[in-house]
Amino acid sequence: MLLKEELKNLRENDYKLSEDINIEHLIKQMQENIGDIDSELRDDLIYSTFGYLISNDFLSKEMLKHILETCPILSAYPKHLKFLKLLYNNGKNGH
Repeated sequence: MLLKEELKNLRENDYKLSEDINIEHLIKQMQENIGDIDSELRDDLIYSTFGYLISNDFLSKEMLKHILETCPILSAYPKHLKFLKLLYNNGKNGH
């Protein structure tokens, strides 16, 4: 399934992660496509999915750290980077 379709399905199902979804693989795909020129994929799906997963504690502190270290596009969006760093530093996700 294409990332765009997968994220649309996830959103339509209120972000309920089924057992067949590998969250680490999904995160990797989202990171690889976060700079895509398709604004629906980038803004409506990737950013909103990251926001949901982060704010609802689906990502461990280790995953947040990995995202901070491996997703340079976030440096172009200081608000997103600041939010991730704040969550990481506050230890909100202690999984």
